[in-house]
Amino acid sequence: MTAFKPPTPDELVRSITPEDEFNHQPHGERNWRENCWLTFFDHANELRGVVYQNLQPELGKALVLVMLYHRDRPLLVVRDVAVPLQPDSHERRAAGPTRFECLEPFQRWRVVVDHGDVQLEVTWEGLYPAYDWGWGSIMRARHYEQAVRVEGRLVADGRTWDVHALGQRDHAWGHREPQAISDVWSSRVFFTEQDNQHTTIATVRGEQFLFGYTIRNGTPRLLDRMAIRRLDAYSGGPPLSTELRGWSGDELVLDQQVRLETVVGVLGFAETGENRQFFTFSDFSDGAGLAAVGQLDAWWAAPLSADTYRTCEGNRGSWVER
Repeated sequence: MTAFKPPTPDELVRSITPEDEFNHQPHGERNWRENCWLTFFDHANELRGVVYQNLQPELGKALVLVMLYHRDRPLLVVRDVAVPLQPDSHERRAAGPTRFECLEPFQRWRVVVDHGDVQLEVTWEGLYPAYDWGWGSIMRARHYEQAVRVEGRLVADGRTWDVHALGQRDHAWGHREPQAISDVWSSRVFFTEQDNQHTTIATVRGEQFLFGYTIRNGTPRLLDRMAIRRLDAYSGGPPLSTELRGWSGDELVLDQQVRLETVVGVLGFAETGENRQFFTFSDFSDGAGLAAVGQLDAWWAAPLSADTYRTCEGNRGSWVER
């Protein structure tokens, strides 16, 4: 039997390539993961969805999270942390009721959910370049996200919807250590095809890192500085009201109010018994007339308090060049 080798330093910082869209060879560590994620919003039909797959080949299992909503009413919520993992093809990842399949790297993927009387089948197409978080040397893992257009069909609750949505997908692989991350505020918001954003401040091993970008009028720009102020929060739950600001260079490009609309999923980590991660749909709005419901996750290992203000400079990420 050939022994697995740990990743080399170059593997953790090299450029992302089209081959990375497919499955990777595990390094033989219990915390090694390969993740896929899609969050989408069909504003016309008021449909909201999250499909998440966390494959854990060294443990022979997967974590699956599905959250499909019509307005604030759940159509399907699935959270299973021990789905048996079955071998799949080079370009496809299947676990429980979910399937992610690469049709064309960085351009087209198919995502399927088949659970009882709920069926979702959508294809996403890339709208802009993928964004590489660039935290390989920090987390010993790679992670990139991409703004996408989502088209397909949803059957649920005795109804059929033609899905015409905007969304964000991600793909990650490597050694993921939940205990290393103590605090995260991360959001994905889609106002129009020409206007969307991703913002994250994460505290990893006691140090804060910024990841994120804004796309305005079809022009992508990396964020250089972010400031988050929680105005209303309580211990044991997600932030209720937040001020979000972001700068590209010296220009203020985000100045928003964020208010919780619906908590749609909760994850905890048994390794510590303390970490909490809430997935929510929240209202984002600013004085420029932009307003939309976006997906927000908040993750922390200590009680939240109101009026907590954090700033971070220095974006660790970069665009993926194809």
